[in-house]
Amino acid sequence: MAVYTLINQVAVPFFLPVTIIPPITDGPIPQNVISPSQGFQLTVKGNSGVAVSASAQVVVSNDGKIWANYFPDAISVSGTTEASAAFGGSGNWKYFSAYLSDISGLGAKATLTMNA
Repeated sequence: MAVYTLINQVAVPFFLPVTIIPPITDGPIPQNVISPSQGFQLTVKGNSGVAVSASAQVVVSNDGKIWANYFPDAISVSGTTEASAAFGGSGNWKYFSAYLSDISGLGAKATLTMNA
């Protein structure tokens, strides 16, 4: 099983929800290395004792140009100092990407990884 980083320590939203492009750090993930089941882990960390939250929308494509939401709603987490949650799905898509749709909290940074 491979682990892919879709969002890596982002402190501010870097894509508008209406603009979907593959992340610059990893690019689209080719289908031939993706299993039919995926696990996503969203983590947000901030300054000690501060409320933090983040939301990330996973998007998928078969041509790298037209993107669709993988889940109907964004993955969301919140907590004090740090929060994390896992989500699962299954889909046979050629490309996976994501954008950070919301983040809050002093010093908040988010990471979204995918296992496939």
